[in-house]
Amino acid sequence: MDFSKATHIQDLIWYEGPLLALYTLEDKLYLVSWTDVDEKNHTWIITEVSLRNLVRFLSKSISLLFLQENSPAVWVLTGDLQTGELHATTFAELRDDWKAPATSYFDESLTYEAQYPNG
Repeated sequence: MDFSKATHIQDLIWYEGPLLALYTLEDKLYLVSWTDVDEKNHTWIITEVSLRNLVRFLSKSISLLFLQENSPAVWVLTGDLQTGELHATTFAELRDDWKAPATSYFDESLTYEAQYPNG
């Protein structure tokens, strides 16, 4: 997968930058969650999601953890979203501190638009 060709749709959680964002690539939807940073790189978890599950997440019926656990594909991206190193993995292989918490339900008050209504 060449994630540099993905199209950003919307930031779903924002705090001094995007923490969870929705992208599309080759007719598939992906949630990209910022999960870690060290002295050199950011780490992102990219989770493929179905439209049905995205709607369920946005309506607070399921959590981000559920989406990660049930994703048909999970990747770890280290570095910049456009040029970083991408590695396919599975949910089971993710570090525990990179997995979303069980209480990770969508909260529209955390979107960029809610925090900055005047742009």
